[in-house]
Amino acid sequence: MHNYFLELARWVFIGFLLVFSLVAKAQVAKLEANLGACFPSQRFANSAKTGFGGDLNLKLKFNNTVSAGVLVGFHKFDPIEPAFSTIRILPTVAFLDFYLSEGRVRPYIGEDIGIYTQFITTAVGTKSNKSFLGFAHHFGVSIRLAPHISLNLDAKYHAINPFRSRGEGSVNYIGVNGGIEYAFY
Repeated sequence: MHNYFLELARWVFIGFLLVFSLVAKAQVAKLEANLGACFPSQRFANSAKTGFGGDLNLKLKFNNTVSAGVLVGFHKFDPIEPAFSTIRILPTVAFLDFYLSEGRVRPYIGEDIGIYTQFITTAVGTKSNKSFLGFAHHFGVSIRLAPHISLNLDAKYHAINPFRSRGEGSVNYIGVNGGIEYAFY
């Protein structure tokens, strides 16, 4: 069942990129870089301390209400348990954002779906990595500072391998991020 969801996620991601590339010529592209804190929740809070991470995303504005894009991130957690030395999670996701208003300050809600790769290194140097399907529900606000530059603030609830609540790779955490968005007109 695990491989089925990864394969499904890959095909959804490839399909999204295909549609994304077909409409790219007529849209405004935006590049965004975010940094923030990552707060483990549920069972993950028992094994990891508050982490730190960053995301880089490219988004296309379809109209004044909808934008979509791809995101690559790096989230690092220090473990509570002495048996582990690092826990790193690298999301590679597609996302869709819905803006709730127009103007200089634009709140939005959205959804991410994609592959989250988890890298764990033990204190004795043993390394393991596995990839899982994951989602992130998010909300935020984009504040235009200049014609091409905006400040972006958001919060995301990441649910990795959510179909196995107590299984391997099942991780939940909340990311609180801030960053700069540059629009290419």
